[in-house]
Amino acid sequence: MRDDRRLVSPVCSARYRFENGRIVEVWSTRRNYAFMCGPHLEYRVGFAMELLRVTRWKARTPQLDLTAGVRNPPVSFVSSALAGALLTSAD
Repeated sequence: MRDDRRLVSPVCSARYRFENGRIVEVWSTRRNYAFMCGPHLEYRVGFAMELLRVTRWKARTPQLDLTAGVRNPPVSFVSSALAGALLTSAD
């Protein structure tokens, strides 16, 4: 509902990757975010500005621990082999 109007999403898609029964990654489209947060997200500039806004917000807002004490190991988006090769080539 938005402004007392019922909104219906156009066809959207998202893919989820699960580990141990938990969502660990989501692949989505700008269209999905535009439906949830506003039409400015359908455009690259609007999407980039929203990412900057959220990044700034996250850096300034205390993070809640919703894991009930369950600790997950940090995930690196760079493989250790690639990181080692980059460090070796930097020497």
